[in-house]
Parts: sequence; structure tokens; C-alpha cells
Amino acid sequence: MEILKIGTQRPRRIKVRFAAEEAEGEEAWVPPASLRVPWGQHDAWLAGQRRWDELTSDGPVHGDAEFEAASWVFDQCTSLEGVASMGWNYRERGVLYVADLPALAAMIDVSDEFFARDPRAFRGNDGTVADVPGSCAAACASARRRVRR
Repeated sequence: MEILKIGTQRPRRIKVRFAAEEAEGEEAWVPPASLRVPWGQHDAWLAGQRRWDELTSDGPVHGDAEFEAASWVFDQCTSLEGVASMGWNYRERGVLYVADLPALAAMIDVSDEFFARDPRAFRGNDGTVADVPGSCAAACASARRRVRR
């Protein structure tokens, strides 16, 4: 895809020429959000999208009792602030984001490997990302620890 022109009107649009065989030479005005990455980076971007789809493939549905309980724990446990958070919206529902892995592991009395036991878990730029069972397990362990105090 080749960028031909950046529009000046609102909503913003970009005029592109397609290079792939199935649409070779066609031109179209597209929204900037549809241009995700430079073509040379598309394989890595698609791999990341597939990894994310796999990670969230068995995420909780709206009203899932385990997810609701884990959400309540993450809401109520102020000790988790800045250490870990859980995704709420449709695309990241139940995904665990860990900003400080050693602190969270110590807080809920598990090893660091606890969050890497699922093969779908990965470390991103913003911390360790674990799957939904990791979120629920962390919430359960945190709740148990709070009750013991």
C-alpha cells in the first residue's frame, strides 16, 4: 500500500494505492485508524494480534460469576494498585496486567512462575500479561490473604 495524499477535511482520511495483487492499482480514501503499521512490520503485528486473540479466546462473558468476584477483589484491594490490574472491556476482559511481578508474587505468596504457567501468558511492554485464569487465581489468593489478616 502506498500513501498518496493526506486529506485536509474532517473526518481525516488518507488516500492510498493498493499494491497487493488482488487490488493492485486501486485507490481509496481510508481512515487513518485502518493503517496500523508500516508494511514491513505487518507480520509481527499480525502475530501479536493472533497471540492476543489466543490469550483472550476463553475470556469471561458478561455476568460470569468468577470474573465478577475477581473484579470485586481488584476493586477493593488497594494493595493491588500499581502492582496489578485486570482488564474490564470486551477486548481485554479478565486479562491480568502485572506492573510489579515480584511484588505481586510476594503479596499473594506464590512464585513468579505462577503467572507464566499458561503457555499463552507473555511479557509485554507494560508488564507481564497473564491469561484469565491467572487473574482469577491472583484475585482468589489476594482475597484469602486479606481474610487471614
